[in-house]
Amino acid sequence: MKGRRLDRLLTAVAAAAAATVLVLVLAAGGQTPAGPGSDTSGVGAYIPRQLVVLAKTPQADKDVKALANALGAVIQAEIPQGRLFLFVFSDDATAGNALLKIKKDNKESFDAWRNWKFSIPKPARPPKKTHAGAAAVVPVEPEHITSDPGYSAQWGLHRIKEPWSGNPLSTDKGIAILDTGVDYNHSDLSGKVVKCFDYIDWDTDPMDLNGHGTHCAGIAAAKAANATGIHGVSPNSKIYAYRVLDASGSGGYFGVTQAIYDAADNANVSILSMSFGGYLYSGSSAYTSLESAIKYARNTKGKICCVAAGNEFNWDLFYYVYYDWGYYPVPAWYPASFTVGASEYKDFRAYFSNYDVTYVLNYETFTISFVDIVAPGYDILSTLPYEQYGNYSGTSMAAPMAAGACARVWGLHPTYTATQVQNRLITTGKSVGPTKGFPSTEKRIDLMKALGKSQTGFQGIVLNAEGAYPLNGAKVEALVGTTVKTSTTTNKAGFFTLIGLTGGTTYTLRFSRAGYLTESYSAGAATANLIKDADASYNLVPIRTLTSTDKYYRIVLSWGSGQPGYDFYYMDGYTYFPYRWWMPAGMEANSYLYTPSGYTYGWWDTGSLAESPYVQFMHDSYFDRSAECHVIRTPESGTYQYAVCVEDEDYGWGTVKYSKGGTAYAAYPIVRIYKGNTLIKVINSSAATRVGTGTLYWSVFNLNAATGAVTVINKITDTKPFYF
Repeated sequence: MKGRRLDRLLTAVAAAAAATVLVLVLAAGGQTPAGPGSDTSGVGAYIPRQLVVLAKTPQADKDVKALANALGAVIQAEIPQGRLFLFVFSDDATAGNALLKIKKDNKESFDAWRNWKFSIPKPARPPKKTHAGAAAVVPVEPEHITSDPGYSAQWGLHRIKEPWSGNPLSTDKGIAILDTGVDYNHSDLSGKVVKCFDYIDWDTDPMDLNGHGTHCAGIAAAKAANATGIHGVSPNSKIYAYRVLDASGSGGYFGVTQAIYDAADNANVSILSMSFGGYLYSGSSAYTSLESAIKYARNTKGKICCVAAGNEFNWDLFYYVYYDWGYYPVPAWYPASFTVGASEYKDFRAYFSNYDVTYVLNYETFTISFVDIVAPGYDILSTLPYEQYGNYSGTSMAAPMAAGACARVWGLHPTYTATQVQNRLITTGKSVGPTKGFPSTEKRIDLMKALGKSQTGFQGIVLNAEGAYPLNGAKVEALVGTTVKTSTTTNKAGFFTLIGLTGGTTYTLRFSRAGYLTESYSAGAATANLIKDADASYNLVPIRTLTSTDKYYRIVLSWGSGQPGYDFYYMDGYTYFPYRWWMPAGMEANSYLYTPSGYTYGWWDTGSLAESPYVQFMHDSYFDRSAECHVIRTPESGTYQYAVCVEDEDYGWGTVKYSKGGTAYAAYPIVRIYKGNTLIKVINSSAATRVGTGTLYWSVFNLNAATGAVTVINKITDTKPFYF
């Protein structure tokens, strides 16, 4: 497990590097830092009328009732293991006065603090893209029906290779869900949920009134093979429900702390899953008392504490670290926690996920290191109250996925210690580093490897090229020469996995589906005992009916991922944020088509195939899958021009190939041009040339639609090739 540390190293080398970063930040405007926009409960938020009181000594433990009487408080609950007591007062003013009195007159025997709020980490919400004050209009995409979604819609399970990890065992360990409660009547959870306690209403009914806890419970351990719903990572594990957050998703410090102790003392619980957080001042009694609870669970009782890393894309951390405020996200920050970051479909860091990083600002080197492992946490399908299912995103989803993986490993190796289970998941995980948006390399869970299984093959995702939505039921074949070695079909998430291949052999993948053009791509050589993950999606183009006037040109743009990048774009220019919008591994690009009649079509003017000039922009990649498409139904005489923009003022980030400076991870987008139902040209940005110091615009090609002639330009420049 990595140690949590914040290193400040003043060296001549660091000073030189920092000077460069500082210039870039100041050039962006050097904005005055605003207060942190925490997605968890903000610093200072507390439950009115309540104090948490710590008895510092055994004698103080005996005197606490007298203290409560003297202050006019009722002791609602106590935590003997931590000598903590929950004082409740008649009004908040009385509670405030009591806090001051304890700090002044009783500080030798007691300490006290507000019952600080903890809450569900809430992912940042991106702003809508607007142009001239109007929101972009993008066609609605079809989605799978979630009332009976099925195992095949759970892309996260396929990404961690759960289907090839062997059968779950009856010995798989119990998982405590400390959250908003659990809907124990849900058909995918009923009969396997143990109702432990409700620390909001202080009773024994932990029913979920929010949905977040039920979603987490389903990810970790929903039933399998029951002909309905979904499949948990560890479907044979019991779920132990502890309700610590209310219907709005927030709860108090005391209830959270007591639930950790209670779950730790539950002999049937081996893993605690905690998808909540708050910020506490390092070294304060509140900070150390909560850490003592985590240490009690982990070190004294030998449990694993899976904790969500948080969804602030390090915004709060960068702020508090830079200004040395001393606040840290807990319980994620504690060394005894098994802290989980989030990844998306192609193993890029989900834009909202907190992460480990070493960076330089103002001649100082800062190291943030608290994330232990990564799991899928974007657009995750799971259970919701009242027999519902839905897709949520967040490190909240990654934590129970890791908890389920821990339960499976521990079930297979019942003599393992908590440390051995965690290390097994880390050492067998897939490395995801800077080119995937993780500045410090992490491991993404590979459950198949963790459970000692292996397969040789390929995995990827297939999309409808025009709408960029997952394509279910596409046939995928692995060929050597013209011989098909194996085949499969894509699932509801668009994922395919080909196994049983031979390491060292080079394969071609062929994709087909009724109503779509058949496509072939080189997959390279298979690696023995490894299911290789494709870095880009495979896009199938729908077959169009052609006439003498309806030619249907399709221009398809695709690249690795748009995530991360929103965080860099949104925070660009803040003094304490160490990156600029062109520096993330992800890329958000905007494609534009300029017609012979002088119109430009893209995200802000999508056009229509039903009216002249019969051009339509079909899909915007902004916070969606990284693909865009233009369709020309009836071509005009003259020349069409096509370009791609990554300008920040156009809601873009990352780089096509070249960067203004600093660390850049080129997305290398590819454009495929179809005339009717035939592929006529592929243009790869990796072969693009640069005009001067250009970085913003990729001028791709010109098209004479009347003749079908494509003039490849493939240049990157800072001059717009046409108006958009």
